[in-house]
Amino acid sequence: MARSPGVVADLERDPMTHASEVRRLSTVVSGLRDDQVKHEVPRLGGTAQTPITCDAWDAEGLLRIVEAQASDLVRLRRALLSAQTIAAQRLQVIHAEANAREHERGQEFGKVFEWVRSITLGEITRIQEAISDVIERSRWRRIGQRFGLAKRLAWETGHWQADLSEATAGSAPSADQRIHEPSMAQLLVELERLHGLLDQLRSSRWRKLGHWFGLAKRCSWESGGWPDPLLTKPLPEEAGPSLAAELRAGNSRSNYAGFVEHTQERFLEECRGFATDVIFDVGANVGQFAQALRKGGYHGHIISFEPLSSAHATLIATAASDPLWDVAERCAIGASDGWAEINIAGNSYSSSLLPMLDLHRETAPQSAYQGTEPCRVIALDSYMEQTFSDPTTVFGLKIDTQGYEGQVLAGLRRNYDRVKVVVCEMSLAPLYAHGPSMSEVCRQLAELGYRCVALGPEFEDPRSGELLQTNGVFVKRR
Repeated sequence: MARSPGVVADLERDPMTHASEVRRLSTVVSGLRDDQVKHEVPRLGGTAQTPITCDAWDAEGLLRIVEAQASDLVRLRRALLSAQTIAAQRLQVIHAEANAREHERGQEFGKVFEWVRSITLGEITRIQEAISDVIERSRWRRIGQRFGLAKRLAWETGHWQADLSEATAGSAPSADQRIHEPSMAQLLVELERLHGLLDQLRSSRWRKLGHWFGLAKRCSWESGGWPDPLLTKPLPEEAGPSLAAELRAGNSRSNYAGFVEHTQERFLEECRGFATDVIFDVGANVGQFAQALRKGGYHGHIISFEPLSSAHATLIATAASDPLWDVAERCAIGASDGWAEINIAGNSYSSSLLPMLDLHRETAPQSAYQGTEPCRVIALDSYMEQTFSDPTTVFGLKIDTQGYEGQVLAGLRRNYDRVKVVVCEMSLAPLYAHGPSMSEVCRQLAELGYRCVALGPEFEDPRSGELLQTNGVFVKRR
């Protein structure tokens, strides 16, 4: 019984201990609840500003969060409006430049049309005078008709000369005259009719007899020495130097004015089918191929490569207004990274890292080399790995490197699976020293897993019509 007071005291202390423990645990739970409701609210717009922290019961803190996010929204709205304004202004500038170029182009073709029209009118006048010389002033013909030996043609008895007084060659028609002047189609029909009359006079047996005895004057149109004025009369320079160059090069298929639409359309069609992200324009010159892609409806990313300094400068200026057309640093594409000397051709687009052979110079004398300059050489593997980190990016590839096609493909050994479509210029005859033939390029592409789906002519010998270069479209085997 002596221990009873101690036991009683211990029992009385236990409830107090439990109550104290309960209070401590309540404080801990309350602290945990406070920690749970406290949270950080990030600022809008991805800024680097410090987030705002408060708990759910802090009205002033919540108000500060709302005010800060409202301020962020105003700032973001202003930035968005500014970006929209800049984009609209840039689009307006692009449209204005495009309209100006289109207007200038229309003026150039208008001048060329007037040039062709004036030549046609002059040719009609010249044929009329030639016919008049025969039927009105030829003494030999009058002698034959007097003796009934020279046949008088039915059209001679009527008014065989067309009335073209409203459109005389060599003078600019007034506004009233232009309304009544004959159309170009009517002039061409009249020119064809007069050539037919000349042919009838040319077949006259009486005139042939006079030529045989030396009694009838042989006219230039009878001897075949009458030159075509469309080939001999120079194109006026005011029509525009670029257009003049295109028209004068009409017999050459080496320029991009003669780029076969079929192969280009097939290349674009295949690029769309593979959903290509980027098209590499290797051997871009001044941007003809990329411009043709835009005209064909391609609006994706283009990267152009050009090693010639003069062409590269023009290429940069041409691509400046296109936000999805990039021009790489001046370089050639080859089998490995390094440096080389590029030969500068007179027509620019025939420049090559390889020596030009006689056949090329003979078929296109304007392409003869005029000098050299150093240029950097990089491999496509190196460029792709340095520029595109996403391994899922899909590419299209155009190769126009004047005999260097094999070297370009040799530099595409690690990433060729990412290139789904290739359009490549290939040679049927040796034009550059050590350049691969068409069969060699096709074999090289086949080894990389490509198959040919389209071919089109590119460059022919204007003397014989022999096809020297062709374009081929190749796709990756699925």
